[in-house]
Amino acid sequence: MKYIILLLTIALLSGCQRERSVVLDLPFEGEKLAIYGLISPESGAQISVTTTKPYTEFSDFETIKDATVMLFENSYLIDTLYFDSLFYKTNSPILPQNAYHIEVAYKNLKATSSSIQIPDVIPIQDASYHLNPDSTLQVSLTYKNLDSSPRAFDYQLFLIKEDGSPYHPISLVPPYITKSFFRTPVESIKILDPNEEKKVAFSYNVEYKTPFRILELDSIKGIKYQVFSYSSEILTFYDKRTENGSIKIGTSTEPDPIWTNIDGGYGYFGAFRVDSLVLYR
Repeated sequence: MKYIILLLTIALLSGCQRERSVVLDLPFEGEKLAIYGLISPESGAQISVTTTKPYTEFSDFETIKDATVMLFENSYLIDTLYFDSLFYKTNSPILPQNAYHIEVAYKNLKATSSSIQIPDVIPIQDASYHLNPDSTLQVSLTYKNLDSSPRAFDYQLFLIKEDGSPYHPISLVPPYITKSFFRTPVESIKILDPNEEKKVAFSYNVEYKTPFRILELDSIKGIKYQVFSYSSEILTFYDKRTENGSIKIGTSTEPDPIWTNIDGGYGYFGAFRVDSLVLYR
């Protein structure tokens, strides 16, 4: 009897509960500029400009096309970048080992700025490949950090046509070696210690058929090797994104305790170098 009364009491109390809604008061100081930029002697400049949004807004972030983006080299203004498709670019050459600074202004938002140093290249020491009759490709690559400090790096390989243009990426997981920089998973960026030399060797089946594409073995004329050397800002930004449970680039919601080297705004400004080698059959 006592057990039945207890059950009825619990049921009555449960029925009397009222729904509650919790309102999170997330601070938003107003829009700030968010800059995502890379420069390289091999690839020039690619600077994306957008603005921060509150966490309550889940709309896509729009690229700002009419910002003023100024590029300085060793403290001297060398160019005001032009907008092309998704990025601000420059016709001025980016020189190795120089220091670069950007200043970005847009309407009445607070101007932002950032400074970086072009990193040293991680040179390719040796590379080879062999295409077997069974369509298996044997590849090796050796590279070395000649710098006196640790260097963040990544590498990628492409099968190429006779004219040297990319034909098909060699895809392996791990390591990730075929993602373009803006889509590189954070796990692919590694650290190479001072004077450290590494060699990677693997086999890869080049038979590649999908409903949309067929890889013809006769059209493979060689391999293009590329080793990327990143400035410390790139590795730090990716690491902090991972620590906060996300590796998505370009998320600019506030409040967002992600590391940034953009004074007065969000995002990152970094640099990289590329050492390339092409081997033909």
